[in-house]
Amino acid sequence: MATKKSPYYILHGYNGHANENWFPWLKAELEKRGEEVVVPDFPEAGFPALEKWLTLLKDEVKKHGEGVLIGHSLGGALAMRYLESGGHPKKIVLAAAPFGELPEFPQINGFLSKPFVLSNKQIFDTEFLIFYTASDDDPYVPPEHVQDWAKLTGVKPILLENKGHFNQETFPEILDYL
Repeated sequence: MATKKSPYYILHGYNGHANENWFPWLKAELEKRGEEVVVPDFPEAGFPALEKWLTLLKDEVKKHGEGVLIGHSLGGALAMRYLESGGHPKKIVLAAAPFGELPEFPQINGFLSKPFVLSNKQIFDTEFLIFYTASDDDPYVPPEHVQDWAKLTGVKPILLENKGHFNQETFPEILDYL
């Protein structure tokens, strides 16, 4: 009997939705490979509440199974909060994910005000990838957040030039890592 493949979850960020940026493109590319892809629309994206978003993600995982979490911006913080809360993703991919509070965006600080705390087991059992852009290229997430993620997870971030906040319609580089 063949084992079921792990699904991919693409998690949008603050003020986002499932059909923006590179999400539809990546979904189509992964589906061409025969992968199952889930791209939830999180509620009240302009005023995100961690518990509501986490509940929706947990509900989706109950339906489809543990898999690969690909988090853009605040979706990356959500992926890490999911792991922290006892989830067991196989891999977490972060693209332009904030690590700490952003004073310019107080409405998202419910995701970020508490330090991220992961056990050694959570870190060893999960594969991490962190994509970032040149230090002055992302208008929202400061470069020190990338180093904070690297320190927490123990992985070397992957630098991609001229990506801003990763709001492009395609993201071909990510396919090499999935």
